[in-house]
Order: sequence, then C-alpha cells, then structure tokens
Amino acid sequence: MTKILTMVELLNMQESDLLREIDEQRHVIARLHHGIGGGSEKNTHLLNDAKRQLARMFTVLSSLRMQASRSTMPAPAAKKPDVAETKAASRR
Repeated sequence: MTKILTMVELLNMQESDLLREIDEQRHVIARLHHGIGGGSEKNTHLLNDAKRQLARMFTVLSSLRMQASRSTMPAPAAKKPDVAETKAASRR
C-alpha cells in the first residue's frame, strides 16, 4: 500500500515523479478492485481513498502541464480595431 501524499507533496513533485506515482496508484487500485471483487479485501473505503488520491494526482499533473504551456505561449498580439470603430473614427 502506498502512502497517501498531501497536496503540498504532490505540488512539489517533478512531472516524471508524478507520472511514476500515478502508475503506482493505478496498480494499487487494480489490486484493491480485484481483492474486493474476490472477497479477500473487506475495507472498501480503501478503494475509494485510492481513487480520490489518483484524482488529486491527475489534478496536479494537469496544473503542471497548464503552467508549462502558459510559459511557452507567445504574448498575445495587439487587438485589431473593429470595423465599426474605424468607421466611427473616420466620421469624426
């Protein structure tokens, strides 16, 4: 069973470490799912907790990728004036 990581710990991870933890968490969920289905695992709350932890990991991964894409995006171009704005300016 893996340790439940806090959001602070997840946010401080590198993307590669986070992906490794996600893969490990998927294996934990699969084992729990199999154990509950087979009757060997009685604590069904462990499966729900593991799923919640995986969702947190995906949230952090998404956040990391959004930050990375924002830092590589070019600056927005200057806004072109509307046709109505140019017509109104020419009438003055």
